[in-house]
Amino acid sequence: MVEFIVNPTFTVAQGSNEESTEEYQKYRWRWNNNPALNIVDDFPIHVDFESAAPCNLRCVMCFQSDKKFHEENELGYMDFELFKKGIDEGRQDKFGNKKLASIKLNYRGEPMLHSKLVDMVRYAKQKGVIEVMINTNGTLMTEAKARALIDAGIDKVIFSVDGCTKEVYESIRVGAKFDQVVENISRFKRLRDEVGKTNAAGELKPRIRIQAVLQETNKHQVEEFKKFWGSHVDIVAFDDMYDMSLGSKGSFPEVEKKFACPQLWHRLFVNWNGNVTLCCGDTYNEEVVGNLNTDKLEDIWKSRKLMAFRKLHLDGRSGDMKICDGCGLRGAVLRRMIKESAQLV
Repeated sequence: MVEFIVNPTFTVAQGSNEESTEEYQKYRWRWNNNPALNIVDDFPIHVDFESAAPCNLRCVMCFQSDKKFHEENELGYMDFELFKKGIDEGRQDKFGNKKLASIKLNYRGEPMLHSKLVDMVRYAKQKGVIEVMINTNGTLMTEAKARALIDAGIDKVIFSVDGCTKEVYESIRVGAKFDQVVENISRFKRLRDEVGKTNAAGELKPRIRIQAVLQETNKHQVEEFKKFWGSHVDIVAFDDMYDMSLGSKGSFPEVEKKFACPQLWHRLFVNWNGNVTLCCGDTYNEEVVGNLNTDKLEDIWKSRKLMAFRKLHLDGRSGDMKICDGCGLRGAVLRRMIKESAQLV
């Protein structure tokens, strides 16, 4: 049965990717409850390792299509030894407990461009990372790469595809060919099914998710999108394209004091060059809090600087942080909170 999700930001998708192992359940409990209970573990629950910063597409809604992004950012590929350092730090036993639970092998770029992506997946799984995933545009998912990723033990593959017709898809995903992507995703599922690996819940592995960013060009296709892609994947998801100017400090005084971004209790982002940042929205690395080449992720995670950032959010002052003020995701959540409050009256 295909699961359909609308606007999954800051929510947990239950059902088709839920496993029954005790370790997995502990990991998901931490993800769901640590922010609300202000629990700061010894290590982030999740780390996004930017395997590749470049991208082979220039999607209309993406910063990769902005000339300024390329002028102001050096884009490269993560060294495999640096990646191993981060994994080794996170999966060390401490008082009998393991720390790093999940990773995603991309951030700003296309992970399939990295020559050692499969090795990264295999290394993380061998070290005991519970959930290893990638988010890819699917254009480079050849049969050989698909087989290799499945064999390495990848747990989830998220395909970002913003249309279900050639005209709409190619107008958004500039540089991609719709028919080829459909073939790549369809073949990936067929190979997954043939291999027959399962997770602890008995579901075929890796779980396959497809998602679209809803915008003027494609928002009329929601039902058609679900029907077209539902047979190719396990989960179909939609999210809004956020206006990054609609979340600035003081815009929502009635609910701002009730908002704290859960990412500060969930995850860190390690850029290809080792720079560590806090947020998926910090594409220009405006708030670098350390570097994996010289610092330990555990020390960064529990640093005074990050604890001060968490306190700002808990005090309802998230807008005082430069990377949070004006954040479209923050604005979307605040607007949702206002709507929910009105419904309770």
